[in-house]
Amino acid sequence: MNLSEMRRLGRTLSSAALQAMQGAGDGTASATELAVLDCVRVQDGLTVGEIARRSGFAQGRVSTVVADLVDQGLLAVREDPADRRRSLVTSTARMRELAAQAPPMDAAPVLRELLREAPPERAEEIIAVLEELAEIVEPLAAAYRAGTGGLR
Repeated sequence: MNLSEMRRLGRTLSSAALQAMQGAGDGTASATELAVLDCVRVQDGLTVGEIARRSGFAQGRVSTVVADLVDQGLLAVREDPADRRRSLVTSTARMRELAAQAPPMDAAPVLRELLREAPPERAEEIIAVLEELAEIVEPLAAAYRAGTGGLR
């Protein structure tokens, strides 16, 4: 696999995950809204720019979605105490409550659909490898998150 193929694989997996998340909800949230909420759920207190980088959506679009989610009472925006020129996006109690009530979203059915052309046993092997990869990469992602803002 070359780097271009790796990037396309990441985009395909991300897109499939967002579509599945939309399907698991009540259907009213857009892919951008779900991505923004997930970024803030994973790490509270990010700037709009950092949410845009992590979600892959344009900063202008993320800014609009954040404003909409603030209006819905799911997010709040506050001044960064370390740099009063910056604003931080944080979750609200309502968002945390809804996230706690949400059923866990298993990736295996989505991956099985992506791998539908592969023999079933091979698909299960690939899913197991992806789960192992996620376990290995998560500490790197956590280190990235720790070094790029958010509330500790």
